[in-house]
Amino acid sequence: MLLSGGALPFGSETPVDVFAAVLQGSPRFPHAPFAGVSPAAKDLMERMMCCDVTRRFSTEQVLSKL
Repeated sequence: MLLSGGALPFGSETPVDVFAAVLQGSPRFPHAPFAGVSPAAKDLMERMMCCDVTRRFSTEQVLSKL
């Protein structure tokens, strides 16, 4: 939310839809709020939010990308 001015990376309108998108682990990065966010930053966010724990970045992996 810091990179997008407060917008969530799920592109959903209602809290129920946002919650469902979070559970599915499917960030969509709506264009308007995320237009100025680099592809590398979006990739990092996706890896941090991955539902599959075997693919999700660890703290060490995240810190190595900063």
